[in-house]
Amino acid sequence: MMVLFLLQTLIRPARPLLAPLRRRASTVARDASPPSLDAGTQARIRKAGADKAKAPLRMPSRLSPTAATTFLECEQLFLFRNLWRLPEPPSPALVRGSLVHSVLEHMFDGQKRSKEELQDAFRDEWRAVRDKYLSVQPPLFSSIEEEKTWGTESLGLIENYLRFETPDDETLVEREAWLEATAQVPSSLPPLKVVGKVDRVDREDDGSLRVVDYKTGQAACERPYYKEELRNELRERALFQLRVYAWMLSRRDGGADVSALRLLYLGGEKAVAVDEALPSDPKERRDALEDTERELVDIWKRIREKVDEGALSFESCDRKWCFCHAARPLCFPAADASESDDLASKSVKDLRELCRARGLDSVVKRGQDARATLTARLSGG
Repeated sequence: MMVLFLLQTLIRPARPLLAPLRRRASTVARDASPPSLDAGTQARIRKAGADKAKAPLRMPSRLSPTAATTFLECEQLFLFRNLWRLPEPPSPALVRGSLVHSVLEHMFDGQKRSKEELQDAFRDEWRAVRDKYLSVQPPLFSSIEEEKTWGTESLGLIENYLRFETPDDETLVEREAWLEATAQVPSSLPPLKVVGKVDRVDREDDGSLRVVDYKTGQAACERPYYKEELRNELRERALFQLRVYAWMLSRRDGGADVSALRLLYLGGEKAVAVDEALPSDPKERRDALEDTERELVDIWKRIREKVDEGALSFESCDRKWCFCHAARPLCFPAADASESDDLASKSVKDLRELCRARGLDSVVKRGQDARATLTARLSGG
């Protein structure tokens, strides 16, 4: 039987606003490689970036929970993805996530819910889109062996899900439901409409609701080798999206009563649930959701400030795998060269201290060029 890790925490009304996690989050995948783009994709990004840079930068018409989290993690990724909408090549992880979500959504359409039936459904989903992803340049996979490994790992996510829970029609209230709410903002800001799609909403025994969100990766906030402070920040970031869904549900007609949140991570050897209980007292629960609304308004205000300052004001992050590192030199070649020049003027000691401050590895192996190695890490290379 799957071991369930329950991280029961109460949302406190006085919880401080979320802080950007650009630096600390860089340690989450220290060994990850920066995204590699082929010449054709680079040309498309370079042209799209040049066209966007000529046009006035405008506020988005709405905000999603995912976009809000993107801004907290990497302002520049938010610029490239949500404001400029640069062409971003698909990755095996993103395609896997989309297909697994589709399988878990449609399993409630009928009674075919065994491991074999759901894994066959995944194979069908992949066959339907396989040509699209393998006929482009570069293809999603470089070899049949790479595709097979990806497929085996993907089927394992479905098996992890079924070992964790049995689909229950009796408790299901909604699945893949679009939610929308308008936050109260000061007159100095444009209207804030929040829109998002929630994976699943269940009915609890007491009649209240639980918001469930599937994650096809692993729970970074549960990795024991991370410092407790970092784990707490990662947990806050992940649960923030679900708090936004809970707030949106409370704003619907009739005001849905959400009492619990669950992030269900399917990656790794077994599924892991990260649970949070909202305050049981009705007033404290309303206060907690109002806190979430204030956090959204604060993010909206900061986005407005960045938009007013211009595209170059959106800061990049230090996560090596982030798309911003591939797109930045194509869109801002002069600014990227300026940053490199600034690093070149620093001593090795200063470079080490800067690495530590940004959560990057400051250790250089014997025989390696210390300056070149540390500069590459700080540059996202």
